[in-house]
Order: sequence, then structure tokens, then C-alpha cells
Amino acid sequence: ACDEVRLVGGGAKSALWRQIVADAFGTRVVCPVEPESAALGAALQAAAHVAGAVDVGEWITTHHDAPVALTVEADPSSWP
Repeated sequence: ACDEVRLVGGGAKSALWRQIVADAFGTRVVCPVEPESAALGAALQAAAHVAGAVDVGEWITTHHDAPVALTVEADPSSWP
């Protein structure tokens, strides 16, 4: 199980879609402040590689604090 889903791109702009994703995965949905999060993620992965990181995810977590624009919690009453 995951603690959260990061939602970026056009779908992240829709309140309905954010709630659908949260409910479908049964977890919180987080939308970062950065509108070009996909490009930023690629740049961070490249930087981790250049730095010789063994664990890219850990390197990114240590070197980048992604500010959050909004968070949506799953609604358990919507689950079957």
C-alpha cells in the first residue's frame, strides 16, 4: 500500500478527478505546487544519476522538498 499518490498535469486541475483518484486508490492525493512536475522529476532523476546516487528515490527525497499545493483525502463512504 502507498501513503499517497502525486497527481500532476491537466487532471490535477479537476477537483472531481482528484477525488476519483483518491477514492479509487483509497489514499490521499497530493498535488505539487510546481506545474511542470514531470519535467522537474526528470531533471531530479538526472541530477541523482550524475551525483552517483545508488537509491534515486532517497536522493531526491533528501535533496528536494516538493511544496504541496493541495491534498485530497479518500472518502471511505464511496467504497463498495
